[in-house]
Amino acid sequence: MTMTSLNERLRRVLRDSGLSLPQFAARIGVARTTVARYRDSQVSPPLDFLEKVCEQFQVNRRWLILGETEAKEATDTLHGKDLTDLTKVKAYTGGYAEGFSAGVSKTIAKIEEMSTELAAGAAKTIALANESFSELKAGAAKTIALANESCSELKAGAAKTIALANESFSEFATEYSETFAKIDKSRPEVKRDSDG
Repeated sequence: MTMTSLNERLRRVLRDSGLSLPQFAARIGVARTTVARYRDSQVSPPLDFLEKVCEQFQVNRRWLILGETEAKEATDTLHGKDLTDLTKVKAYTGGYAEGFSAGVSKTIAKIEEMSTELAAGAAKTIALANESFSELKAGAAKTIALANESCSELKAGAAKTIALANESFSEFATEYSETFAKIDKSRPEVKRDSDG
């Protein structure tokens, strides 16, 4: 007995059924294009599809799914030990399930890696933001200190200006008083009559 591929066995069932592709698909309850993709090995058919084919066309499950025995042989162990044997499932799927599982595992690993990188990036961003905020606070504190220092210097300068102005005014007042006193002394005295 020669081993045939799943799509070859599916083609044989289709041929032996005597139905057209659309009729065959309708009897199974799937689209014509779906059956064509399974038949042409574009996509591996799911187990429930294969079970429907076996049921509708009285095909031996071991033959259709695993390529063992003959198409119309009476023994059928779909739910038996043979189909649950991992090596037979791998043979049936052509490694498809294993490849799919590996693909899912790789995808999950990549998502976990990306999540880790994202978390690390977020932590760096938060650290930089905190550092920037600390620098901003330090800069603001320096600005306030400089403003206070400038304000103190401005107050001191204003106080000096006021003191100098007061000193100048005092000197001016003193000179003014002395000048008027001299003028008063140099002026002749005018006598007034008390009688009027």
